[in-house]
Amino acid sequence: MQNNRFFYDETLGLHISHSPLLVSSRVIKAARDVGVNVKWNDKGYISSISYTDARKLCNALDIYMMSVSEYMSLLQRAPQIASPHFAEWLSDTFSFCEGDYLDATGRKLFSYTARPGWFDPRLTNSEGYPLSLVGCNVPSMWKFWTPGDPDLVSGALRGFVSSSATCSLDLGIPVFAQHPMMMIRECYRKKLLVTKSPILSIWSRYNSLTLSRDDAKIRDFLLSLDLDSLKPEETVDEFQAAKELEMLVDMRGKRLLLTNDSDCNMRIIGLSDMIKAFEVVPGSSSTFVMGHPNPDADSVVSSVFEAARRALVAKDKSKSHFAWAESIPAEVQHILGDALSEKISLDPQKPGPSDDIILVDCQNIEDHRKHQVKGVIDHHILTEQFPYYVAVSHEVSWSSTVQVYNKFLGSNLDLDGTTARILLEATRLEAEPELLKRMSALDRIAIARLEKIADTPSAYPSLMQVLTHSTNSAKETFYKDYKQTNFGFTVIKSSSSDPMTISYRRFAEVNNEKEHLPLTIVKEIVYDPRFSTAERETFQLVFNDSFHDKGFRAAVRNVIKHACRAFHKVALLEPDNDTIVIMQPLTQMPRLLLMPLLEEIVKEHLRFTFSHKLNRYIACGFFSGKTVKYGEAGETENVHCQLSYIKVKDLLQSSNNTSFMSLPMYWKAYHEFKALRDRHSLASLRSKTYVEVLDTYIAHLPNYEEDFGGGDKFTRKDGVYLLKNGNDKALIQRLSSAQPALIYPEKGCENSGIPTEIEDPNQYGNRSLWRYWSPDAAENIATRGHIFVMDQTAIDLKIRPMESTDRLTFRPIYCDIPDLKYTVREIAGAGSTSQNWVQVSISPRLFSIYDM
Repeated sequence: MQNNRFFYDETLGLHISHSPLLVSSRVIKAARDVGVNVKWNDKGYISSISYTDARKLCNALDIYMMSVSEYMSLLQRAPQIASPHFAEWLSDTFSFCEGDYLDATGRKLFSYTARPGWFDPRLTNSEGYPLSLVGCNVPSMWKFWTPGDPDLVSGALRGFVSSSATCSLDLGIPVFAQHPMMMIRECYRKKLLVTKSPILSIWSRYNSLTLSRDDAKIRDFLLSLDLDSLKPEETVDEFQAAKELEMLVDMRGKRLLLTNDSDCNMRIIGLSDMIKAFEVVPGSSSTFVMGHPNPDADSVVSSVFEAARRALVAKDKSKSHFAWAESIPAEVQHILGDALSEKISLDPQKPGPSDDIILVDCQNIEDHRKHQVKGVIDHHILTEQFPYYVAVSHEVSWSSTVQVYNKFLGSNLDLDGTTARILLEATRLEAEPELLKRMSALDRIAIARLEKIADTPSAYPSLMQVLTHSTNSAKETFYKDYKQTNFGFTVIKSSSSDPMTISYRRFAEVNNEKEHLPLTIVKEIVYDPRFSTAERETFQLVFNDSFHDKGFRAAVRNVIKHACRAFHKVALLEPDNDTIVIMQPLTQMPRLLLMPLLEEIVKEHLRFTFSHKLNRYIACGFFSGKTVKYGEAGETENVHCQLSYIKVKDLLQSSNNTSFMSLPMYWKAYHEFKALRDRHSLASLRSKTYVEVLDTYIAHLPNYEEDFGGGDKFTRKDGVYLLKNGNDKALIQRLSSAQPALIYPEKGCENSGIPTEIEDPNQYGNRSLWRYWSPDAAENIATRGHIFVMDQTAIDLKIRPMESTDRLTFRPIYCDIPDLKYTVREIAGAGSTSQNWVQVSISPRLFSIYDM
């Protein structure tokens, strides 16, 4: 947390944060004192907080909450406070009584009604309210809502509008409402004391050297520091202090390894110490250390040792520490032994919502648990971003066990013969002996130290015998060493003395369908009886027939063949189109190398999805503003916006290949991809950044209303409308008023596009509901958008045909698309032991208007 988060406004006399309130031990204590249950998102910001709770928390923290008047005045001096990243409560409250808008004192306010309206934020009165309103969106204007429910007290919220990319001032949100983007901006009369930590600046330099893998410079840098005298400043918040302590642990451990020091004062940790570390403290909160799904020796053993380390060094002994796994593979139980294996938590209900989580050998976790992550230890390249308080230890190496051992040493702990044997055996299982020759300096030094300490560790052949004979079923074997990104990749190992007789293709096919993946690769490695060298390496490419092709299969085959030739320098056997065999390879080709290479091909493939219901290719993105099919390699595609319905129709009128979806087509695609569990396509269909015009025109037919019978439910805003969906025959249909309402997307009608049921808008916390508006003018069109404050998808039927906003665009769909275009070339390895490899360049297919 840095001091440049704040700026000072002399007019208000406030130190004002650029960003929302972050979680900290100070915030949690204050919330507990005033009875507020705080939540924070995966960026660490206090979120989903109601006005009522926000006021309580602000009072407890001496945070000043600006009024509407103060905020709108500040906006003129500091326009940067109009943030597109969060919504913030302002201090005013309102009520609506007998047609009058009242403030908290009962004073009458403005006379106009806006449900909604638009205003120029530069033109407000002394109280911050608009001087004038317009009825439709105009570029650079803010959206404005007046209170609307006479039974509710509402608060003022400065929000953001996804469609216009401008802010909003909403005076009609109930004070008890909780939505994901509702947050608090920190403002203080007195400047907060912010301590500049020397540890953070040191860590930045250390991390840079670590990523460059310059061991000599790392050693010199660490020896130049007095790390033992460093500690977090006393004024640093506990969240930040815990992270800084882990930084020091990493650097102290690395220094000890690189200098090969042996400190006689180090505490030696034996098996009994490990077991005792897992004693449960009744009624306590807990820390769970956990690895990736489909656990292996590296992830489980690393989790066990890291959980034990944290328990051993913890000053607060009121907290329980657990290693958690979804299962314990037989080879892991063999390595750990029964006593330690029994200490691993397998409870599927854990971790609980209030527990801390440390991720080991992985970086991903379910969205609803991301805010609980306090630490990450991984031996892969970091691809995820974490909040300020998460202690991240990552270094490209062969196993996470090495990094956990580094943390033991940095905590002034070392292992005895038994515990060193356990950690060493788990490390040996992670990579075959030939690959270990190519490990980093950290790997070599750590393993050499463990080998010196360990009591008669099992050799690699013995461990592999346990690994290859430890599964009870072919399915278990398939998932034992399975990884998944946008495609699946499993590695299956055996020896020539006990060859495999099972085809795993059917498991890959089931996996493709279950996870809706375009591809699962099955790599089978047959070793010699001693597991010292690989005798055969086979790649089976199992494609999902429900996906389109357009050059994808040929590209995957070609890239793998190029990679195999570059890596192995031997001829390839191809018994069939989707099988590649390498005989007598010097070593197996690591998945760690091949998977990122193929990921680029798969990502390009997934830029388009095929809808069988529509018989069209759908862009998983938005119009580029171009008419060419391909972009340049590495090109970032821009989105062309400010497109009204009329403009889109004009752009597409002469194309026989490119069009855009109507509302019924949108529902067909959505329901189809939902049934397939197609997460990638669904995420695009619910884009948070852009609003897409749909090919649905709606005209009010007031003369038809009598023919539809009216009735008790026929209110002033209900009406009869003509619906024209693309090229379909026009429909005449009665629509119920929704100004706004909520809908379940499952109720979207695939014939008319109109939801078959609408729900009460005054519902909060149900993430399954979407926002929905009915038409409100003589002519409207349909759009699919995103409600920022709710962080929820919306269907809006009240947009004018000529209306255009900064993020209004369209999603192209195609009768046909061009084939995937790429180049692959071999690149030479560096050094005598380095392998040659290949480089893939993609020429992206653009979301343009074109004919084939």
